[in-house]
Parts: sequence; C-alpha cells; structure tokens
Amino acid sequence: MSITSLGVLVLLAIGHAELQVAAINRIHGLAWPDWVLTTTRRLHDFVMVSFPIGLVAAHWLGPEWFRDERWEETPLGWQVVAGLCGLGLISLTVSAIRWQLRRPASTQIAASSRIVDFRKQLGPRSLGNGPRRWIAQLPWNEVRQVEFQEQHFHCPHLPSTWDQLSILHLSDFHLMGTLSREFFQAVCVEANRETYDLVVFTGDLFDDDSLRNWLPETLGTLRGKLGQFYILGNHDERQDPVAIRDAMNKLGWEDVSGRVLALDYKGHPLEIAGTERPWMGVHPPLNGGVCSTFRVLLSHTPDQYRWAQRHRVDVMLSGHNHGGQVVLPIFGPVYAPSLYGVKYSAGSWYREPTLLSVSPGLSGEIPLRWNCRPAITKLVLHSTTKKTC
Repeated sequence: MSITSLGVLVLLAIGHAELQVAAINRIHGLAWPDWVLTTTRRLHDFVMVSFPIGLVAAHWLGPEWFRDERWEETPLGWQVVAGLCGLGLISLTVSAIRWQLRRPASTQIAASSRIVDFRKQLGPRSLGNGPRRWIAQLPWNEVRQVEFQEQHFHCPHLPSTWDQLSILHLSDFHLMGTLSREFFQAVCVEANRETYDLVVFTGDLFDDDSLRNWLPETLGTLRGKLGQFYILGNHDERQDPVAIRDAMNKLGWEDVSGRVLALDYKGHPLEIAGTERPWMGVHPPLNGGVCSTFRVLLSHTPDQYRWAQRHRVDVMLSGHNHGGQVVLPIFGPVYAPSLYGVKYSAGSWYREPTLLSVSPGLSGEIPLRWNCRPAITKLVLHSTTKKTC
C-alpha cells in the first residue's frame, strides 16, 4: 500500500467517523424511545468499526481501479461515499477551529477552580459494584477527580442589592452504584464548605432509582439561603420520576419543572423556572412579565437556549452533555447528545439577554472522563448600573 493510498483511506475513515459522531449526537438530542436510541447507538458502534475495515479490504481485495489507484475511474457510488466523507472532514475542521477559538461568556469577569482527587482521598471506597466498574478503573480516567469551579459574571439585569448573588449548580449525578455512596457524600461535604444563596440541580439524578436512600446523605445535606430547586432529566424519565420527585420534595427541594416559582428577595422579584423538554412535561409559563423580574431557568439540555432568550431569561443553567466526556487534543469534545452537536458540551455563553452556563456534570451512564473532569460549579452574579429589558 502506497503512502497516497494510505492517506486516502485514513482521510475517508476520519471523515466517515465525524459524520457518524455528528449524526449520533443529534439523534440522542431527540426524545425518541429508548429502544430506538439504543439500536442506533449499537448500529453506530458497528459501522464505526466496520467502515475502515471495509476500506482496507476493498484496497486489497476490491476492484482493480481501487488497488491500482486509478482514481479517475472511480464509480459514481464511490464518488458519493468520498464526497460524504469529505463533508465529514470539513465538519471536523470547523469543529476543531471553533474549539480552539472558544472563549467563556463575554460577561464573565473572573474564574478559578480547584481539583479534588477523590480516588486518592477515598481509595477503593470511591467505587461501588455498579455496572461498567472496569471502565472507571481505566488508566487516565478522571471520573473520580472533581473540579470545583467558581465563575463570576456581570448580569445587566441583576438588582444592585443582590450583588454577588451565588448559585451552586449541580447536574448529572447518574447514581447507579458504580461510583460509591461515599464518593457522592464526599463531593457534597466538599461543596458544603461554602454557603450559597441558591442551590440547583439540573437533571439526570438516577440510572438506578433503587438508590433513592442515598439522597439524604448527599443532596439532602445541601442548603441555599433562598432554597434548593431541581428538575429531572431524560435518564430520570426512564426510572420512576414520580418516586424521585417525592423523595427530593421530602428533603426540602423544590420541583420547578414546567412551573415558575416566584420569590421576593430584598424587595425585588425573582422567578425560578424549569423545563424538562423535550422528554417530559411542558415549558414553564414565562410569557410576559415585567422588566424588573430576574429570571433563572433550569433546563436539563442547553438545546432550549433560544427558547430562554425569547422568554427573557437572565440565567439559564443546564447539564446533559457531560462536557463531551472525552476531549481530544486539538479537536475537542467527541460525544454530546445535543441537536447542536458538541457546541454546548460545557462552558458559558452570553447572548442578550441570557447567560447560559452548562455544567460538565458529576458522572455519566458510562463512567469515563478523559481530559474532561466532572465538575461542581459556583456562579457568582454581579450587578451593573445599566439595566436592560
């Protein structure tokens, strides 16, 4: 096999892989039945492996024009395949450039973080006996190294009396027994070293809701001065969401899915709303409202960003995408179950009037994190003198 042939095969395989990943990301951003998503994922895994094998077989065993590199004789079908793979290469290039040029929200004024290695702190006690335990023990897996982030943002609509309003944002615990109860308890103890005005959870709490008895010693220990608020996610929908809500409510957490909770804080109105769309329920009734009302939206997926902008949400908090779980050098995140692909894998964005912050989450159904640590985020909001509406 010549260098030219090898190069062509490699480029075709890379372009095809990008198309497969882009497709599976967007398919998993839809509210399709679980059996459909599982089937498409298995098909994706099979095709990802079989396509490059098929290319090599075609080179050695296929038609003469392929073996002899007479590309001018390429049949129409192969031209279509090559063209599609070329589109995949263009997509990958655009994605890589976007990743390299990424910046936090334009309203961010400061950020810091610290990493706590619970694998070292807890040792074997950080792991349970849940599914895929072996994945959590793979070399360089960062799944038990948690980044505690603190991010500061200007919020043009924030009342001056609320300056430095703090929000603890948690998401995507995916409790299933692979990471132990002790791990989640230790994370919550670490988070409890600080105080917060609001504590919020943005969905995907369980992959095995028989572990609801873990809640009192984990999320049940967290308190915000103004309360604790939550929504559920697509993985919770596969369990028993009614029982999960009941368990959370008994611990003093407020369910804001599909509703708007109005508070008065220091003489100014605060609305906290939630949406679990497209999987469950309805969007909260945020139509109308007055300019002086500050709005926080909990949305499991960041795909609702444009909806939040249209409904004058000031801060939108999301999870779901796990930061991509695997982040490649140069190219960035790989998998994110979103209609926007990996664009909103994790981070912050500001498009007037809405600040979007997407958490990398704490865990996942697949306990794998490479170059993408799980995270707990504290947001600190700062007021400005200019008010917009």
